Amino acid sequence: MSKIIVLGCGLMGPTVAKDCAEDDAVSKVLACDIDVEKLRKAEEFVSNPKLETAKLRANSGL
Repeated sequence: MSKIIVLGCGLMGPTVAKDCAEDDAVSKVLACDIDVEKLRKAEEFVSNPKLETAKLRANSGL
């Protein structure tokens, strides 16, 4: 069983998380974003117990 991390819950992230969560080969999906409102919307959209969310700031330093 695979575990997936989705960085960013903007336009594409929630759809990627939903597709992964619906895959039988995936046991867990972790969606990360700095914006808790985007995380809340992703949870609502995905609506799958395999999904977990976490507030995360990933800065490239650029």
